Order: sequence, then C-alpha cells, then structure tokens
Amino acid sequence: MEINTLLYSLKIWLTSVLLSPVIFVLISILIDPKNAWVMFNNGDVIMYCFAIIIIGLILSFFTWVVFVLIIALIKKICRQDNIAKWLICAVGIILTLSTFALVFGTNDLFYNPLVYGNCICISWGVWFYKFSPSPENE
Repeated sequence: MEINTLLYSLKIWLTSVLLSPVIFVLISILIDPKNAWVMFNNGDVIMYCFAIIIIGLILSFFTWVVFVLIIALIKKICRQDNIAKWLICAVGIILTLSTFALVFGTNDLFYNPLVYGNCICISWGVWFYKFSPSPENE
C-alpha cells in the first residue's frame, strides 16, 4: 500500500471526525432552534463537540482501516480517477452509515444530524483532497 493512499484516507477521516461536530451543531440549530439553543447555550458546546470528537475517533478507527484498504483496492482496479473518487465517496458514505447503524441502531439513523455531518465531511474530503493516481493511471 502506498503512503499516499494512507495519507489521503487519513485526511478524509480526520476531517470527518473534526468537522462533523460543527456541522452537527449547525444542523441541530436549523432543525430545532429552540431546543438546540437550550442545549448549547450553557457554554457546553465546546465540551460537547470535544466529546463527539473523542468518541468519533474511537468508534470510527476500525472503519478508517477498512476505508484505507478499500481505497487501495479501488486505486489498483479503477483506471479513471474521476470514477475512483465517486467509488471512494460512495464507500465512505456506506461505511459511515454502517458504523452508525452498528453503534446506534437503525431506528433513528437518518434523523441523527451527526450522520449527515459525517457524510458531508467525507464526501467533501474525497473531492477536496488530492487523489494521487496510481502509476499505471498516468
């Protein structure tokens, strides 16, 4: 496995872990402003986000390892970088949904703003960070 694959996936994963709490807060404020302001107005929003980051790092570590391996496989198989990025984006979202489903169950999966925050960050990271093509793709 190339170091570029490892770094690319690490950037995406860490972006998701670090930025998703902020997106979670913003989505929570948009969905239910009254309850969100009560929850976050105590000045606990920074501690709340910090807790989400720590829990996110722990719970998504195995998912990141799988993500690295799948990116390496996609880079070997796929000859077009654009298609590879679409595949990586889809895999990232599926792995994120799977992790949330395993940890929190599927009942409220799509009502959890943190799920959307993570999926947004992963999708953005896949397209934002430079995807180094494999040597045979050049």
